Amino acid sequence: MITKTNYEQMNHETVKVISALNHCKIQELCDKGTIQLSFFDEKDIAEVIDGPNRYMLCKNPLMAEKEAKTRQALLKKTTDELNKIIVSTRKTKNSKAIRAGKIVNKYKMAKFIIFEGSYYFR
Repeated sequence: MITKTNYEQMNHETVKVISALNHCKIQELCDKGTIQLSFFDEKDIAEVIDGPNRYMLCKNPLMAEKEAKTRQALLKKTTDELNKIIVSTRKTKNSKAIRAGKIVNKYKMAKFIIFEGSYYFR
């Protein structure tokens, strides 16, 4: 992928660009109604035009698998550390809830964990 600044500095007469959309850009296009996640197919390529931009969309199964492994690893680290907090009996300046919040923020796993009372559930 290239940055927006580098893209703007390129000579588009001689250089053709292939880039990947990041999560934020995909979400933005979904929110505008330009694309739907159902457009992302492993076999067929969907063409979408949004103003001056032309998008060729398909799903990358290798990237999806890599992201799933990373997400599982981060979720395991998060739950392991949260379990340590739950069983901990030591006194600290921060409550268990604050310590748990710091762990969840550290690994960016908040959307995968539901806190309930003094415990959490996946």
